[in-house]
Formats: sequence, structure tokens, C-alpha cells
Amino acid sequence: MTLAQSSLGTTALAKLATCVVEAARDGLIRPKDATSIFESYATASKKAGGTPGSIKTNSSKIRKLIELGCMPEGKQLADDAMRMRDRGEVENPKSAFEGLVNIARLRLKEKRKLSEDEIKMALAKAPKRERAKPAPKGDVVAEFERLVAAATEVELSVIRDRLNERIHQSKAETTG
Repeated sequence: MTLAQSSLGTTALAKLATCVVEAARDGLIRPKDATSIFESYATASKKAGGTPGSIKTNSSKIRKLIELGCMPEGKQLADDAMRMRDRGEVENPKSAFEGLVNIARLRLKEKRKLSEDEIKMALAKAPKRERAKPAPKGDVVAEFERLVAAATEVELSVIRDRLNERIHQSKAETTG
């Protein structure tokens, strides 16, 4: 099964990635062609974006796919990666396009053949991070909130003075 025959999905971007890797392998395109390739794609596809940032970012991705396709084993690596993705060997996979771009970036960075585990990690979405828990309130903050809640103009002036005193005490304790 070739990259073109694998079940990449029906997105135009996945098909573009397939064609780019194959055309690069065949020597039909070079990395310098990336921007014109994506600009043509963006013009032809309503869902492709087309804002300058989008063109710049996606041209860079296309360039990496071309560089992968120019490598002797690049097409085979892309085929193997998509086969792993399509067979469900990758948990929570990225889109075919983004997965291939990650494979290309990793292979170019490492300058060696990638292990099966490295390929799977490059194809998978990053796990969702847990939300950070709010930091516990310190004594100064708690005191400030308590005093401000029932303060008048005069009391606010007193609060300001007390806070300034606490700040100076804290600085003296940390430097002393």
C-alpha cells in the first residue's frame, strides 16, 4: 500500500501532503517551491485559509514535507507512518497532514531513522494538560480582602498604611 492509497481521509490538505511527498521523491519539486505550492492550494481551497500568517506557516510545513520526500527513505517513512495511523496503532492521532509534518520535522532534526515509538509519538496529539490550581492566598492578600470588604475612605487609608508596613517587614525579613 502506498501513501496515496492509504486511507488518509478525504481532506484536501491530506491529499496535498501525499502529492508533495511523492512529487519531491520524484524530483519534480524542491523546497523553494513550497510557498507557490501552498498559495495555489489556498487559492483553490476555500477551507485552506489564505491569510498571510496561514500562508507563511503552511508554506513552512510544505517545505518540511518536500525535504522529507527528497530523502532516500522519506516516502517509505511517510507510508509507514500513515499505515500506523490508519491501523489504529496511534492513540489520539493528529490529522494526516499535521502528523506527516511532525514526522518530517522529527526525521530532519534527528538525522537518523526513527523508531516505531518515535513515529507513534510524532503522530499523536499531545495529552491535555490539567488546569493549574490557583495558588493559595497568603496572609497579606487574605487580610487585604477582609479589610477592603467593609472599608470607608478613612479605613482604606489605614489599610494602605498597614499594607505598606507589612511589605516593608517582608522585605526586611527576606534581606535580613
